[in-house]
Amino acid sequence: MSKSKLAQLAKLNALLDKKDQKQEVKAVAIATAERVNKSGKAKAAQKKRILREAIADASTNTVIKDGQFDIVKAALQQDLVKLKTMGDVKDKLAYKAKSIQPYMDYLATYRDEKYDFSNIVLSWMVIWLYDLERVDEAQEWAELAAVQGQETPGKVTSNMKEVICRALSKFGRDSLETDTFVYDKLAFAVNGLIGPDAYWQAQDAVKMEFLVIAGKHAQAEKRYEEAKLCYAEAVSINADKAGCKGRLATVTEIIDKAKKAAE
Repeated sequence: MSKSKLAQLAKLNALLDKKDQKQEVKAVAIATAERVNKSGKAKAAQKKRILREAIADASTNTVIKDGQFDIVKAALQQDLVKLKTMGDVKDKLAYKAKSIQPYMDYLATYRDEKYDFSNIVLSWMVIWLYDLERVDEAQEWAELAAVQGQETPGKVTSNMKEVICRALSKFGRDSLETDTFVYDKLAFAVNGLIGPDAYWQAQDAVKMEFLVIAGKHAQAEKRYEEAKLCYAEAVSINADKAGCKGRLATVTEIIDKAKKAAE
């Protein structure tokens, strides 16, 4: 790519950070595409595609990537190859703990600059953070990944929302075993699945397992309305397998008694 085209793309990338300059960005994109169009090196169909993509990039900021992405992605691929050579789970966790900080520094810039594109680094770091049981950080980045609709990486077959639900289910189970109740750390996923603004998609079995665990945490914290919502949704998926019909009846009774006492 020529220096002039690189310069144009750099200018377009910088302008994307300023919402009030969208029209100028669009003009730069059109100018760039038109120069390609006039070069005579592309077929008609290719020229039209280049023009459409340039305008779309400038208008939505969903395809243009930050300048560090390819470098960071390449480093991550090397780390993933290294991890595949390790058989021991403890060794893998130690390697992730040692290697993760540069990726988190990159993601901080990605977030602060309000980038939004398919970012495999973000997807992997959500998984690594949950693996390392850094749940507060994982939740922060999982929310961003969910909002941006990030895809799961590599051979992970679940969608990102299911990855989050599975990770939180494990965290929730482990916490229950030590009588540590953490509904606030689960609530954002509950809201994604069944809240008024719910938009997450997950397999029924994954969704049901997570909601039962979240309901137990809410019930233990005497947050009976939240527990009822979780149990009711789990029962609606599969009343027999959910195994929480008794819990649903219990929290419903508590709620009803409280309402009568308040009358």
